[in-house]
Amino acid sequence: MGRVTEVWLPVQGYEGHYEVSDRGRVRSLDRYLTDVRGVVRIARGKVLSPATAARGRIVVNLHLDGVAKTHSVHRLVALAFLGAGSPGEVVRHLDDNPKNNVRENLEWGTESENMFDRVRNGIHHYARRSACVRGHAYTPSNTRMRGAARLCLECIRINNLERSRRRREARKAVAA
Repeated sequence: MGRVTEVWLPVQGYEGHYEVSDRGRVRSLDRYLTDVRGVVRIARGKVLSPATAARGRIVVNLHLDGVAKTHSVHRLVALAFLGAGSPGEVVRHLDDNPKNNVRENLEWGTESENMFDRVRNGIHHYARRSACVRGHAYTPSNTRMRGAARLCLECIRINNLERSRRRREARKAVAA
């Protein structure tokens, strides 16, 4: 089995300074720097060491003209390999692992699609529940799906019986 090569593309806004790979790595490029004394030296490019930010996201600091800015690696990969998303779209991790920034795991989508990913992958707090609020187990015979929502058939049956009881009582009250 042959080794798959890593594909590198320029980071948008940092062309000639940084590149991002389809495997989720960021590297600086060789460049010439002039120090305060006017001495020119070459700075060798290297793969940057990422850091972990809020919610487990991987970030890197990119420098341009003396200004450092922190960027999420998944956004850099998506911008380079998928292009810009539509207004209001976010970069989705299809497996909901914020550390998995490979190109195949990323896709532009809405916040709603991102939530459906969380439900599908069992990450969403409601998706992890094994019973409804009344304690009925979510078994295949007791569960109906409506979109991404799970409905408890036992609760539906109880609600229908209660609704029928209230209607009968209302009819009796009107008749009396």
